[in-house]
Amino acid sequence: MISFPHLGNDRKAYSSVILNNASEDLNIELLDLLFAAQAVLGEGFAKILLLSEKYPSLSDSTQPLILSKLISLYFANETKDLERLKQCLSVFFENYPTISANHKKCLSEAFIKVMHSMWPGID
Repeated sequence: MISFPHLGNDRKAYSSVILNNASEDLNIELLDLLFAAQAVLGEGFAKILLLSEKYPSLSDSTQPLILSKLISLYFANETKDLERLKQCLSVFFENYPTISANHKKCLSEAFIKVMHSMWPGID
């Protein structure tokens, strides 16, 4: 059983969804919801990284980790049909390294980590 928080004022109220009794349509709707959430989170993290100078709590060591997740998300087969996400990340990857030398360094580190995880034999 999966519980989703109710969007009202009472934050302790939950509505339940029983997946093993769900119809095929409900399963498809849940998958669409998961992919949409992934796209929204990807866009949000991209925007936060673009404005990283305004978020001093976002450390330089965290940025390559988030960037590697965004790179993986961009190239994932599961997200190939999410055109808005692809467009957002394309613009992000084009503009992020132009903001500062540190951003360029972070993106390079992240890209290398992703390539090593996809092809472990690359040195």
